[in-house]
Amino acid sequence: MKFLPTALFTLTNGKSSGRRNVRQLISLVLIVLVFILISSVVFHWIAAHENMVSDNNNNEIKWYDGFYWTMVTMSTLGYGDITFSSPLGKFYSLGVMLFGMLSMFIILPFAFIRFAYEPWMEAQNAARTPRTLPEDTRGHVIITNFDPVSRALIHKLEQYANPYVLLVGDKDEALRLHDQGVVVAVGDLDDPEAFRNVRVEQ
Repeated sequence: MKFLPTALFTLTNGKSSGRRNVRQLISLVLIVLVFILISSVVFHWIAAHENMVSDNNNNEIKWYDGFYWTMVTMSTLGYGDITFSSPLGKFYSLGVMLFGMLSMFIILPFAFIRFAYEPWMEAQNAARTPRTLPEDTRGHVIITNFDPVSRALIHKLEQYANPYVLLVGDKDEALRLHDQGVVVAVGDLDDPEAFRNVRVEQ
């Protein structure tokens, strides 16, 4: 039972590796699938305990009704066509419902944020703040500081349609400047490779 909180922490921890995140996601999916399978089996056991041979519409209960009941209960739809009357069945229904709510409102949103929304946002930010310039970039001005002087220089360069790039060490600062209309690239100012990435030789 210690796995579930650990997995939730991993899903919301931005520093964990992508491969480990995938393993955690697969493990969570397997937990849900195993729970559905076990719940379906227990459903038939309780139905036999209550001598339930048909649903509320007088349809004979089939083997697949266990999966149907489990999914309906987990999703809290509550169609009411298959219901237990004993205290055991009612408490069991409550447990399945609580697990379904946990899955829908906690596990699935965390998984969506971690594996869909965050990668999309990272891709958007990476496109706005590249670390390299195209290989055919040449004749451009590389600026390494953003102050009133460089701001005035950028204004003049834009006025005369001269290409430039502002090399920024901090990604958040680069995003802020990009949103202000400044052409930026991310790189360590003390790293020669960063200048090669912005085509300093061209």
